[in-house]
Amino acid sequence: MRYLCWSCLLLVVSLSLSSYASGSEEEYAVWSRVAIQCEACGKAGDVAIEATVNEGAYRSMKITAFGREHVLDGKAAEQLAGFPLSSIRVTHEAGYPRVGGYSVHLRLKRLIYDEKKTLVEERALLTVCEEKPGEVSVLKARKPVKQNPAPTVLKELVYVDMYASGSQHPLMCIEGGDFPGGHEMLFRKTGSKETIHVVFPAGAKLPGILDGSLVLRGHYQGIVKRDRFTMKRPPKDYRYFVVASWEYVK
Repeated sequence: MRYLCWSCLLLVVSLSLSSYASGSEEEYAVWSRVAIQCEACGKAGDVAIEATVNEGAYRSMKITAFGREHVLDGKAAEQLAGFPLSSIRVTHEAGYPRVGGYSVHLRLKRLIYDEKKTLVEERALLTVCEEKPGEVSVLKARKPVKQNPAPTVLKELVYVDMYASGSQHPLMCIEGGDFPGGHEMLFRKTGSKETIHVVFPAGAKLPGILDGSLVLRGHYQGIVKRDRFTMKRPPKDYRYFVVASWEYVK
């Protein structure tokens, strides 16, 4: 079982902020030194971390656990370059005898762009073990960051009564549908004459005026619960528009 150990956190913050631009834009202060004192962490006892950073490079790090001091060597410190002190989290676990027994972990993370200009989350794991006195292991890993695409904007819309128009559209807001309790409408773009099936999720405020001044923001998606259509199945590429926000424009 893993535990997250927190206690008194002493922060000595480097307040080397650059001058503000007009409009007084707020900037984050960069931590240059941190001292963390944890409550007793199982067999590791009292755990403490002291670290200093200068321009992104770790100048020192000392981890006290199991009644011993573990000092990060130069090679390990180089692997932590760029990881902010503010991202440090401390955990501990019973571990396994074959890998060192009871363990204390320091977890750090940061967001960077890799060589392919892809946004990734990089994580570093520092571990000290009961059966490996003085040794600090460092592991690093990366994973792509899932980014929400920019919302699609629909404008110049004309409302169409989906029940009186004679057109047939699969209903999404009925019991068992993708958005039960929601509200759905049809709109037609004035230029292309394209008909758009629009869904307002349950609880969303509905617009009162449905003329060309209405602008919708959201995303298109395919039908999630297709299995409920047993008689007449919608096309596999059928999409509807889920509204995240809307406004009127003149």
